[in-house]
Amino acid sequence: QEEFIIGTIGSSVAAGHDNCHYDAYENQLERTFGHVWEAAGMKFVTQNAGQGGGCGDDYRNQAYCVKQNVSPEADVIHYTWTYFEEGDDVDKYKIRESLVRWTQMLPRRP
Repeated sequence: QEEFIIGTIGSSVAAGHDNCHYDAYENQLERTFGHVWEAAGMKFVTQNAGQGGGCGDDYRNQAYCVKQNVSPEADVIHYTWTYFEEGDDVDKYKIRESLVRWTQMLPRRP
């Protein structure tokens, strides 16, 4: 394996809104862990599929488009919607389970 890919789905926080691009979560991951994967002979790649909410995306529907939002070859999928789930004691568990099930259909089963 030549690359280790972490794909992030989530809200504007994942997207890095109200933050400098340099300090966005995915960029911090690359700076912090990139050298570890480099030492193992792999490239460390992060992908940002954070949504600003303007297109109607939220945690209830983004899980179903994970393959279209990040690489189907992702090794890890990071879900960053938990703070929007507050008070939704019915759907949040169904959505999390759906995300796990959808990601298990990807080639690397992240």
